[in-house]
Amino acid sequence: STKIRLDVMRDHFLFAPTGVCPTEINLQNTGFRVYVANIQTFELTIYNRYGQVVWQTNDPEATWDCRYKGSYVPTGEYIWRAKYTYQDSPNDKQESAGTFFIYF
Repeated sequence: STKIRLDVMRDHFLFAPTGVCPTEINLQNTGFRVYVANIQTFELTIYNRYGQVVWQTNDPEATWDCRYKGSYVPTGEYIWRAKYTYQDSPNDKQESAGTFFIYF
């Protein structure tokens, strides 16, 4: 008899759009969301250009509607920072960050 060990790794990826238009007719690009595969824990924070937190979530499926305190934020560049772990490596904490542009 023969034993074979096969370790299978799940795909790991993170995708974030570089621009969103909250008033666009095409509903696919009206909010900001980070897409991460095989996620176990997740935290996403969005900052304005002054470093002020304008939105935060622990839900990897949540989409920010580009509003702060009930009103649309101004056109411009925003910063996102995501902290997360994958299901198959929960002790390996990951962190990613980037920028995106909101236009109307």
